[in-house]
Amino acid sequence: MKYLRTLFVIAFFTGLIALATAYLHGQRESRHTEQLWQESLQQLKHICRLKHSEYRNYAAHARQAEQDSLHRLATLLHTMSAASEVQYENCRKAINSLGGVFQIPIMPDKGYEDSDSLLSHAIQHKLLHHNSTTHNGIEQALKDGNRYVARMLTWCDASEVRQIMILQRELATDTQTVSIYMVCPTCGAVSEESLLPYFCPHCMTSSEEFLVFE
Repeated sequence: MKYLRTLFVIAFFTGLIALATAYLHGQRESRHTEQLWQESLQQLKHICRLKHSEYRNYAAHARQAEQDSLHRLATLLHTMSAASEVQYENCRKAINSLGGVFQIPIMPDKGYEDSDSLLSHAIQHKLLHHNSTTHNGIEQALKDGNRYVARMLTWCDASEVRQIMILQRELATDTQTVSIYMVCPTCGAVSEESLLPYFCPHCMTSSEEFLVFE
């Protein structure tokens, strides 16, 4: 009996040592991965913060537009909020997969703007993303040899370009007809009902799965 207890104690402590060794090895691997993709991680974290801010702010403005009976503007803002939220989640998952940690920032609520000012600021903001932030992130990911991050950021950029075109059109038109928009739940690409593809051209998600805003 004493012999069995001794074997049990030895097995127990051997198991603890094995678990501790595996944990420390995992911690070293995580630190190594984070160091390996350091530049890409920093770019991703910056873009993730921007996307988090975007989807929250657009959602808040959309709710205000609904209260002001600006249904056309509210539909567009809800669409942009959904696209940014999909991209935010993709960035957050990419950060985790590279061994990094993303902490959700505390964002102060922004004051409401009139529709023309809001659309103009949104265009400027997205042009800055397209010409600088996202472009730099894609280049850094390619430099690091990380095609996963490069592909995911390319999805973000394609959606930004499409949204810029829609925003510019909305700012230039006086029509009150409400458009119907679709957002790909996988990559955040934005489409319109009149030009709806059978599959998302970026990630091949079926259009039957698209989120609809009307």
